[in-house]
Parts: sequence; C-alpha cells; structure tokens
Amino acid sequence: MRATTMTSRRLLLIVVVLGVVGALWSLFRPAPSDADRIRAVVDHVVAGAEAADVGDVLAPVSESFRGSARGHTFDKAGLRTVLAAQFLRRGPLFIVVGEIAVASEGDGATASFEAFMAESPDALTEILPIAADQWRFDVTLAREDGEWRLTGATGAPI
Repeated sequence: MRATTMTSRRLLLIVVVLGVVGALWSLFRPAPSDADRIRAVVDHVVAGAEAADVGDVLAPVSESFRGSARGHTFDKAGLRTVLAAQFLRRGPLFIVVGEIAVASEGDGATASFEAFMAESPDALTEILPIAADQWRFDVTLAREDGEWRLTGATGAPI
C-alpha cells in the first residue's frame, strides 16, 4: 500500500510540474509574427479547398476582394461561384503548397507561392487518371479589424 501511495505522489508531482511548465511556456512564448499569421491565412484557405468547403475558403476573404485567373476577373461573390462549380465538378482537392514568400508593411502585405493541385484520390481515380495542375499565386492582404484578410489574388498555371 505504501508503494502505491509513493507512486501516486510521484505521478501527481510530475503532472503538476508539467502543468506549470506548460503554463509558463504559453505565457512567455513569442507572439506569431505578421508573416506567420499571413501564412496561416493561406493554410486556412488551402485546408478549405482540400475539404471542398466554400465557406472555409472564403472565411478570410475581404468583402473588397478582387481576383483574376486565366483572363477572368472576379469579386468575392464571383470567387464563391467559381469555387462552388469547381468543388461540384472535382470534389475536394489535394494541394501541396511550396514556400510562401511574405512581404508586409503596416496594414498591407503580399504573399507569393506555387501550388500543385489535383483531384483527391478516391476509388474511381485510383484506376483512372486524375486532373492536376501547378499554379503560381500572388495574393494581397490587408489587416481588417486586427485580422489579415485576402483582398486580391492572381493565379496562373505554370
């Protein structure tokens, strides 16, 4: 019985120490930089596209958004239409994003990256070819109400 009490006390002490260390880490870790926050916006959009979730893709998009791709320009409503059509036709996407180069100054920023995009594999595409493209994206962002929002994007196949 005494050995069990000692083991329980040691376990409790370890849990308390780990809790204190975790609390201290969260208090003193550096805040994410603007570049980290901007990369997180891109990652959020990519995750939404991989899930074929138009709402998730559009969540960080500003109401003032203007974009262009393949000679077509569109606003946020047009982007919603394009995404919905793509997701209905292709379903979720498999996306690999290269390095995201970020430049920010004040409340404005740009991010540039390349992305490989393909239809997500499923039972049918394992035996049939899937459509895939590699694109170059240049996006502009603005800080709105303390959050980075996409205000523009251009994309072109490479």
